[in-house]
This record gives sequence, structure tokens and C-alpha cells, in this order.
Amino acid sequence: MPKPVRRVVTGLTPDGRSTIIMDGPAPQVSQGADPEGGSTVLWVTRSSPAKNDGSEDAAPAGVRNSVPPSDPGGSILRIVDFLPASALRRRLPAP
Repeated sequence: MPKPVRRVVTGLTPDGRSTIIMDGPAPQVSQGADPEGGSTVLWVTRSSPAKNDGSEDAAPAGVRNSVPPSDPGGSILRIVDFLPASALRRRLPAP
């Protein structure tokens, strides 16, 4: 599994002040073919410019996001953990 990534999501209080609405490990984590690899989605936008009103999680657990995003003008921020080439070479059969 990829290493956990802390995600802090901010929002607005009813009177318009900034506040933290989520603080913890990013919930949308996918394991790659190798146990040490995989990816973590931090956020997804549906349009550009992004609409950031409300407090709904833009990248909840259990959601599969396409690349490119299915919504025109949307975006995905994803961290991908790749194994170093030296680790891959060790796993290949000898010539």
C-alpha cells in the first residue's frame, strides 16, 4: 500500500470565516500491482474554476476517478507511488 498521506481540507463557517472541516489520512487509496506501490487521490474538481462551496468531500473513499476526469474542465490531484528501478530489477527473472 502507498504510504498514508495527511489531507487537510478547509471550508467556510456560516459567517464566511475559514475553518478546517477535515484533517486526517486521505481516504481514497488504491493499491497497485505491487504491494509497495499505488496511488492516493487528494481532491477532484468537476469544473474550472472549481466550485468550493459546501463541505462535501471531493475525494471520498470507494470512488473510482477516471483520467482524464469525466467532467469537462475537471481535474484530479493524485499522488502515485512508483517503485525505484533498482527494486524492479531485483524482481525480474535473471537473463
